[in-house]
Amino acid sequence: MSNARVASKRNTRTLKIVATKDEKPKPEYDDTAWAIWTHYRDNKDRFVSDIRDYRNAIVADIQAGTSIAAAFAPYLAPDKALRKAA
Repeated sequence: MSNARVASKRNTRTLKIVATKDEKPKPEYDDTAWAIWTHYRDNKDRFVSDIRDYRNAIVADIQAGTSIAAAFAPYLAPDKALRKAA
């Protein structure tokens, strides 16, 4: 088990990175946070307006191993998803 410190202007977080011999280590906080932000930014016009309320559920799904796109999928606004595809 190792500890990593992630500093930002607002706060400092300590993350525990745990992996067994059979598991790959989970991505670093910075890499995962950046990937989540990039996906949200690139698709924010397609999501329901209150997606912020579902942040904890999205993060929990990603931590459980769900892909970022699949974790965000339930929060696509139906009419906006169809408009974008057309």
